[in-house]
Parts: sequence; C-alpha cells; structure tokens
Amino acid sequence: MRYRLLVLCVLALTILLLPAYSAAQEEDPPPSGADLPPPGVDLVFIVDQSGSMSRGSILNLQDPRCTPVLQSTCPRTEPTDPDGLAIKAVREGLQPIFNQILVRQEGRKPEGLLPEEHRIGVVLFGGNPNPDLGIEVPVPLTRIEIERDTDGRMRSNIERLLPTQVRNLGDTAFSVAFERACALLQCNVPPPPGRKRVIVLLTDGRPALDVINFDQNNPAAYFAELQRRHAMLFDHTELWVFGLDQQDQFWSRTAPYWREIATDERTGLLTDPADIAPKFREVALNVIGEPPAPAQECNGSFTIAPYLATVTLLLEYPDFDSKAVFHLPNGETLTSEAPSLLGYSYTGLSETFILRNPAPGEWSCQMVGTGVRPQFRNIKGQFSLARVSVGYAAGPLASTCDDFSLVVTYFDDNGNPIAELPGYPLQQTLAITIDDKTTTRNLVRDGAAADRWLLDGDVSPGTKGGTYPLDITVRYGEEVIFHDTSQTITIDPRLPCMHLITPRDGGTSSMHQRLSPIGARITVQLTQGGEPQLPEGIFREDLSQIVSAQLSGPGGFSQTVQLEPDSDHPGQFTRLVDGLQTAGVYTLTVTLRGTTYAGEVYELRPQTITFTRAPGMLWLIVEYAKRFGAAIAIIVALIGAGLFVFMVTGPFPRGTLLLEEKATGTLAQTREWNPIKTIPLSSQRIIFGLFRTRWPTIRKGLPKDMEVRKLKVRRYSDGRNEGVKVTVVRTKKSPVILQFTRDGEKKSVDSNYRITYERPAYGKR
Repeated sequence: MRYRLLVLCVLALTILLLPAYSAAQEEDPPPSGADLPPPGVDLVFIVDQSGSMSRGSILNLQDPRCTPVLQSTCPRTEPTDPDGLAIKAVREGLQPIFNQILVRQEGRKPEGLLPEEHRIGVVLFGGNPNPDLGIEVPVPLTRIEIERDTDGRMRSNIERLLPTQVRNLGDTAFSVAFERACALLQCNVPPPPGRKRVIVLLTDGRPALDVINFDQNNPAAYFAELQRRHAMLFDHTELWVFGLDQQDQFWSRTAPYWREIATDERTGLLTDPADIAPKFREVALNVIGEPPAPAQECNGSFTIAPYLATVTLLLEYPDFDSKAVFHLPNGETLTSEAPSLLGYSYTGLSETFILRNPAPGEWSCQMVGTGVRPQFRNIKGQFSLARVSVGYAAGPLASTCDDFSLVVTYFDDNGNPIAELPGYPLQQTLAITIDDKTTTRNLVRDGAAADRWLLDGDVSPGTKGGTYPLDITVRYGEEVIFHDTSQTITIDPRLPCMHLITPRDGGTSSMHQRLSPIGARITVQLTQGGEPQLPEGIFREDLSQIVSAQLSGPGGFSQTVQLEPDSDHPGQFTRLVDGLQTAGVYTLTVTLRGTTYAGEVYELRPQTITFTRAPGMLWLIVEYAKRFGAAIAIIVALIGAGLFVFMVTGPFPRGTLLLEEKATGTLAQTREWNPIKTIPLSSQRIIFGLFRTRWPTIRKGLPKDMEVRKLKVRRYSDGRNEGVKVTVVRTKKSPVILQFTRDGEKKSVDSNYRITYERPAYGKR
C-alpha cells in the first residue's frame, strides 16, 4: 500500500512539473537569422523497452511473490517481444531507409538539385516514477553520413551508434517518450520548408505508469489526452506505429486508438522478423521518397551512357528468395568486390551498386533461378565532366596584336583530366563575345592528345582588350553533358605589339658607305593601343632585355642581338650590327619576351624576314680594278718566270739529226747514201717559239715507205759523253732505239735508212 501511495505521489508531481517543462520548451524561440536548412527528413525511432516487452507484465502486485516488486519469482505474463524485435527492427529497418537516401542522393546530383540532409535519432523508453530514469537517448538527432567499411560496403554513421542490447526500463510512459522526441525535433515550431518530421514508434501498445492516467476499462480517455498534449508534435510529424506483441496480449486493444493518431496505412503489427525489411522499405518509400529512376523488369539489356562519373544500379527483390545479377558490356558479372565500385549495400530485399566511371554500352540484368522476377533501377549519376580549364594555346597571355587560339581541358571531381573515349566522340562548341560580337568555334582534338581540345580556327582579339566571357557546351549525341559559362579570358591592352621597321623584308642592305664598311641596323616599333609607346611598368625585366633578334647568314654565320630602346623615337628598339661583310642572304628573327609582375610570361609570335647584304658600287669598281691589276701582274710574273726558267734550265737535246736513204739506180754510182731530212734539235720550240722542247717528237717529213710514224728524241749520256737517244716508232714493226754520243756517228734504221748525229759546235745551243 505504501508503495502504491509513493507511486501516485510521484505521478502527481510529474503531472504538475511536465506542463511547465513543456511550456518552457515552447517558449524557446527558433534561432533567428539562420539560413534555411537543406531539404530532408528528421526521423526519430521511439522504441518501447518496458518490462512487458522483454520480461512480461506483473499479474498481481498483491502477490507475496512480488515483494519486493522486482523479484524474479513474481508471476508475469508472457513477454510481448521475446525475440527483441524492437531493437532488431531499428537496426534492420535503418538499412532500407539508408539505401533509399543513398540512391536519391546519387539521382539528385545530375539534376543540379540541392543535396538532401537526413537526420535520425533513437529514443528508448519505459516508465519510472522519475521520468529521466525511464528513458534513454542512445542516438541524438544526427545527420546521416556515408561511411565505407574496409570491404568497401557503404554504411551509415548511425549504424555504429544504435543499441544492440535489450533494455528493461520499467513500465510504458508514451507521453514521456513523445515529450523527449518533441525536444529532439524542436516540435514547438513548424518544420522549415522542404523538411519533414517522422516518428516511428515500436511498442506492444499498452501504456503504464505514464504521466497520464491509464484506465484499461476506458483507454479512450488516455489516448485523447495523449493526442491533446502532443498536438503540436502530431500536427507536424508523420507518425508510424508498429506493434510488437507476439501473442497479441495488448496490441489489439490499443491498435484502434493508434490508428486514429497515425492512420491505418501507417499502423501495423510485426510478429515475424522477416516482416521488418519489407515494412521499413515501405516506410522508406513513403518517408524519403521514390528513387529517381523508374523500375524496369530484370529480363534483358539496358544502356549506360558514356562519360558518367557514377551510376547507381538498384535491384529490388519481391522476396528474400529472389536473386539477380548485372553483366557488363564485356560479359563480366558485376560483384560486390568489383574494383570500380564506389559503394555497395545489401538489405535482403534490395541490392545497391554505386559504380565509378562505369563502362559505357549495353549492360544486362538477369534473374538467378526461378520465381518472381525482380526489378531494377538504373539511376544515372553526374557526368564525369565536372570542371573545365581554358588557356591560350600559344602561352599564358594574349594581346591585341595577333589572332589567338584557345586550348580546353576537362577534369572530373578528383582533378583528373578526362580523355575522349574511343567510339564515343564528343561534340563541343565554345562561344566568345569580344566587343559585343559573339564568335562560335568548334573544339577539335589537339593532335594525338585525347584530353586536350583546340578551337578549329583562330579568334580576333579586337582592338580594345578586356575580359571576355566564354560559353562552353559539350554534347554526346543530342544530350548536353556539360555546360559552363563561368570561364573568362583576359586580353590586356597594355601588352605591347611589335612590328619590324628595318631591314625591309626582301630588301637589300648596302655593306659600304662609299669605301667604308657599314653594319646593318635592326629597328622594331612597339605600340600600345595602336600608339608608339614603351611598355614601362609592365615587365619585371629591364626594357633593354625584352626585345632580341637572331641573325643568321652565309657560311654558317649566326649571332644573337639584344635591341635597346631608342631615346629619340618613342617605342622604338634598335641596334647596329657590325661585321656583316659577307654578301648574301640573311635571315632575321625578332622576338619580344617578358615576365609580367604577376609572374606570367608574355611572348609575341616571332617575326622573321630575309634581306640581302650587297657591296657598294664604288667599292665594287675599286675591288674589280684591284683584282684585274692583280691578275695582269700575275700573268706577267708567270711569263717572266717561264722565260727565266727556260733560259737557265736544261739540258736540252742538242745537235742535228740527218736522215739518209740508201741510193739506188744511177745515183748509187756516185754515192751510197742520199740525205732526205735534216732535223735541228735546238730549234724545236712550242707556243710561238716561246718555249723550247726538252723532248721533241718528229712526225712530219718522214718518207712513207720508211713506215715510221714518229721519232722521239731524248737527251742521253753514258757518263763520259753526252748525246741523244732516238726512238724510231714504226708502223708495223717493233720500235728501234738508237743512241748517239759522237759527232758524225751513224746508225741504221734498217737496210734502206740510217740516221747520222752531228754534235753542235762548242758554245752553240
């Protein structure tokens, strides 16, 4: 009796204090000035952990076996949740909810929708004279985040916070539990736009030891008061109530009242563990929302587009016995260990694969075994083209001087460049607006590089300079897979332009001024905004270092020339190059290169010309005169030297050769030999008699019947005497060699001819 009195006193005190506590909660204003939270769901599990769930209710407090009240020998009813389904339902029920959150998150990305933020809390309650002792909050309202295990499976961060052991928290105080859930959800104010509040209550349905008196003979009064007290919570919160009463000891008697609060569709009885996953999948569909892709029959092929960063494949099984598999375009089977998986989740009635950079092409879904055919959803993620980088093809800067081209590179979320996939060409356009004129160019592959694209034509920079917007569109087929308008390019009008003044392209540069040699002057003009001006304050380098020329010419000539500002002419850079005294064609290449104060290199396209270096006319005349005089002098010197050598050098064949023929007929009576030719050797001369012959050859005046073609005469000496050696070259016979050393010496050529040698008189040549 004293125990009951104590319980009643505590209840009365609690009833007096709770409204004040509730009012204090309702008086707290919402945070002011805060940004609206993202769309999503705040879900609180309220889990009945009363003694009736795990141990059963006391049949009779007056029974002596119940003194003290918690004696194990106290007679009790059968526990309504002997298998601990309440705790198990929270753990297993979270999986389909998390899975639904996961697939919706992946499906919202390509649509550009705000990411949803979902929060979950868990309240375990019972009943106790001290309400704080009859309630636990193992999971305060916490944002759901994706975590990956070492095996690559995706799980919720909430999962490791969930309770694993059944509690015994006394009786069943629903009002206290709803009060605590209200505090978690801040139910004193309506939910912000886009957010939804949900409570899932797991209980056997029978209240006891609550702040509201419960009369089992008049349960309607209790539930009416419960609904009145928590009207703010129920008006803005979607309530689901699941009965856990294996023997249906209490549920059927209170279920009608729960249906009035939570509606018929959101109220039901769970008696089989196999019912948890299907029931919570229903909750997930209603609370979180449908997946973003329609369901398809798992009985054939489907297409995955190229250039996707991610794709989510969701298999939905009608029962626990169903099973299906996906096949890649190459015929491989997709498994939970696939290296391309970003995450994998399995709930018994669903299987989720999130793939990174999925292989494009024809995939297939096939059922394993027989039975009810499962369905699947192909949830297309974002395309892999996440951002774009645009630069100048010729360097980091451009000016108003020259037409320019742009180079474009695309990157994924991880910063990796994206290449064009073989067989899946991209159609790309880039539009640029300069001076209110829009130019659109196609983008084409930059040579063999599969991840760089260039404009298919140069763009004029205009005359003003400035920052110009770009509009980049990438299509695959008819679908736009990337569009960016955030990029700009800047053309700085202060960057100088350059043109070459001297020498003139194709012109001729004189090498002499009268008879004095002169160099070649190189002059370039720099302009800013079309006006001659020095680019002061633009480059880090001294102005004398920004303009250079490379000069090459005949004979491998090459020289680098640094041009300097000309103080007498605004914007001009000049240099006189000496030493170009070789006539011919020269090539001149002029370059402007400098580093801005921002650290960027500015370099103009090199300007190349050719010009000819030619000697002056007066110098040519003098030069030719010198050369002609030198040639005459050389000729005279050669002639004099030849005469001198001719006169002082020797020896020469000297004397006379007398060719005689044997006399015949009447002449033979008077003499035996007749002279027929005299050959004076000292008179054999050539080139108009200027030179004497050292080795004379006689061909003329020889008798034909002698059958001699020529006589070759050489000087001859036997050591003591000097003479000549005559070689008689005959037509059909062997040569005859005759040697003469004495005056008047005679030698026969054959029986009819002979030669007599007459030595010259002393002192004669």
